[in-house]
Amino acid sequence: MDPKTINLLTALAKVISSLGPGGIWSLFLAIPVITLLPMLLIALIHSKRQSDLLEAYRKDTHEVLQEYGRSVEKIGQYYKDNIILVKNYEKVTNDLHNVVLLNTQTMQRLCDKIDGAIK
Repeated sequence: MDPKTINLLTALAKVISSLGPGGIWSLFLAIPVITLLPMLLIALIHSKRQSDLLEAYRKDTHEVLQEYGRSVEKIGQYYKDNIILVKNYEKVTNDLHNVVLLNTQTMQRLCDKIDGAIK
């Protein structure tokens, strides 16, 4: 080993020996904490982001459903309007039917009178 490595190991051994058993245990326990802390922080940030995305999704879905509901109401109104239109058209056809019948009867009477006048 080169002298730099030996000096580094010596310095490290002095630091470890100065820590004592409690310091060494604290160092070993600090390693998982140092590892888990960033992971917990990342999980917290991810959870917050997921909550924000879920809330945005809910809002968008609510808006889409409201628009869909308005469209369905419009379609329902079209059907109601068509029912009124059909009823009105039925009245018109009945009136037209009556007019055609009256015209046919009148023409028949006219023909009968003409035939009676010629004989």
